[in-house]
Amino acid sequence: MKSKLSSPPILAYPDPSGLEFILDTDCSNSALGAVISQVQNGHEKVIAYYSPTLSKSEINYSELKYGVSSRQCNVISDDKSKVSNPNSWINGLFDSEIKCAQRKNKNLALIINLMENSDHKPTWHEICSESIVVKALWSQWKRLEIRNNILYRRWEDDTGKKISWQLVVPDSFKTDILTNLHDAVTAGHLGVNKTLGRIRERFYWTGVGENVKEWCRRCHQCGSRKRPPKTFRAPMKTYNVGAVMERVAMDIMGPLPLSEHQKNWDVLLPLQMMAYRSAEHDTTKYSPNVMLFGRDVRYLIDVLYGTVSNNENFDNLPDYVMQIRTYLDNVHEFAREKINNASDKQKWYYDYKVNFKPYSVGDAVWLHDPKRKVGISPKLQCNWDGPYLILNSISDLVYRIQKLESSKPRVVHYNRLKPYHGDFDNWLTKTVIQKDTESHATANEENNIESDIELSENEQCDMSNFPTDNIEYGRGNRVKRPPNRFVPD
Repeated sequence: MKSKLSSPPILAYPDPSGLEFILDTDCSNSALGAVISQVQNGHEKVIAYYSPTLSKSEINYSELKYGVSSRQCNVISDDKSKVSNPNSWINGLFDSEIKCAQRKNKNLALIINLMENSDHKPTWHEICSESIVVKALWSQWKRLEIRNNILYRRWEDDTGKKISWQLVVPDSFKTDILTNLHDAVTAGHLGVNKTLGRIRERFYWTGVGENVKEWCRRCHQCGSRKRPPKTFRAPMKTYNVGAVMERVAMDIMGPLPLSEHQKNWDVLLPLQMMAYRSAEHDTTKYSPNVMLFGRDVRYLIDVLYGTVSNNENFDNLPDYVMQIRTYLDNVHEFAREKINNASDKQKWYYDYKVNFKPYSVGDAVWLHDPKRKVGISPKLQCNWDGPYLILNSISDLVYRIQKLESSKPRVVHYNRLKPYHGDFDNWLTKTVIQKDTESHATANEENNIESDIELSENEQCDMSNFPTDNIEYGRGNRVKRPPNRFVPD
């Protein structure tokens, strides 16, 4: 029987002329069976058999997806729970599904109807009031063609040697195509140009370039690993000083070993510091000794050659002190001018290519937070963490951010942030709305309590029968009435 079923006349070759294929499927808890057949010359002929045994993991699947190379296929199955149409990939769709999707799209349906009902290109007057999509397809009228009731577009590469027919995609298929040609494991999350090249070999729709660019920009995996095309950098802030010892910078090192193998660097360190303190600074044009003491140190060379000092001889100490103070004031004034000029020049060079766009409260951002993990290559790690939300700005360049409602806030510099463009749960907005709702509810509750305390005119007591002989008037002409229990009947 096996040989009869797998040989002519029961088994036949497929007819590629456009005849519909028939796919019969059935499955059990441990295996799957399928037969592909085709009606040829009025008789159904078997084309191929398929009967695999399910693995342990496949047995636990909620459904099994099938795919056929031809889109003209009629599926027959008595177990809908285990077999489903793979709508997650466009190549698994049938001609009827693509045809239906194109005709459900208003713009594509109009172009298809115009092509089916006329052999000539419509005039501009006929389509001038239609959408941009219709006008874009109208401008490419000679490149459009209907094949098997499906609209395609003729595409050539830059050399003109490679020609392919692009499927004109309706809106309902765009997300599926972008997911499979960018987000899938085999797609590799490549950039805009490579993703766009893959799509243009197979599909076409108006604005495909902008859609691919936006998709890659909003991709979470790409955003967590790739640096922005232009680094976000805030402008430089200058903090100049105007007096000696106004700001002290200190670097702490150690403990450092005392070793003769390093040529006694610890012994020579004071001499090196002496050399630095007596050298002219590039910015102030004075040595640190002159800036602090008003004079420089004398070297051995000065003693040997008898270098003349610029200081005049004074008979008394007050005159010398006055000269030193005057000289230091002039030196400091000159140094302040040089420092301001140098800082302005440094800021100009730093801000030449600055890319600064301040954030507002509630903006979503990535945080550059690289962490080295043992055994994992830094190239494969996600250096950007997020999304974080901007809680407030502490200064022009420092922000307080928070990732989750339950996490702790962090204070970071602007240069460590970049905008987040993906979809996320904005818990900050929900918190603000919830607080506003609670505050409104509290205010309404307080108003209701006050209205309950105040008696309405109908509920006020009738005081017309009360005696007024014993009524006393206090300050401000306020009327004092006795309690009800003391009023006689």
